[in-house]
Amino acid sequence: MGLIKKLLGKIVYLDANIFIYAIEHSDIYERLLNELFKQIDYGKIQAITSELTLAEVLVKPFADGNTELVDVYKNLLVSANIITLLEINQEILLESAKYRATFGGKLPDAIHITTAIASNANFLLTNDNGIKTSALVEVLQLSNFVN
Repeated sequence: MGLIKKLLGKIVYLDANIFIYAIEHSDIYERLLNELFKQIDYGKIQAITSELTLAEVLVKPFADGNTELVDVYKNLLVSANIITLLEINQEILLESAKYRATFGGKLPDAIHITTAIASNANFLLTNDNGIKTSALVEVLQLSNFVN
């Protein structure tokens, strides 16, 4: 089953790397991500992410002094109201610590996965092999959906 078909009518948590590939035009994923964001824009897929994503995607644009790219990310994640941007709160941090105590991994990955779980996401879409799967949310690797 193709990625878009799998996500239609579902809640999908988008990891930071999905935004980077989409905004900075990754040749490998461009067609698939254009279709994904079109379906999100049409309201056929509900997309969510964490405030952490904002911090992650802005590192390189800030380092490069690329204010135009900073504005593109801020518009998409903060202003456009197409993606639901979820706050990092004490509950998420506590659950992230529990997750890491059980499964290990990096704190940012734990924050992403516990935010997805707390938000009842059906899927977490990433291209980070380091994100450990959970019985409570299915982790989808973007690279598995490209020929």
